Amino acid sequence: MIFKLNFIKIHYMKKLVKVKVSGKLQKIGYRFQVLQMATDLGITGFIRQESDNSIYLEAEGEEEELKKFMRFCKSGVDKAMVTDFQYESAEPVDHHGFTFGDYTVSDHYKKKGE
Repeated sequence: MIFKLNFIKIHYMKKLVKVKVSGKLQKIGYRFQVLQMATDLGITGFIRQESDNSIYLEAEGEEEELKKFMRFCKSGVDKAMVTDFQYESAEPVDHHGFTFGDYTVSDHYKKKGE
């Protein structure tokens, strides 16, 4: 008896979230920890500090990874005290990599070790 199996490949659609985080986020490595987590989860986008000392980021990826990432941004970063966390969904823009200025994850660890 021969069985024929048909496999269905599921393609998940990327989603994009725009996030603004406020609180005690400076001088604790918040942006670098977020950069590392994004890289670990395969999230693309960027993070930057705003003039009011809040953090703005755009994150693009699969829904489950984005949920993990956003939980981390809200409460998983060491020594961060988040007082406000706002986000909105937007159309994906096909970010490549996750950046913080000119830093990449490998640049950060290289500079820490020097």
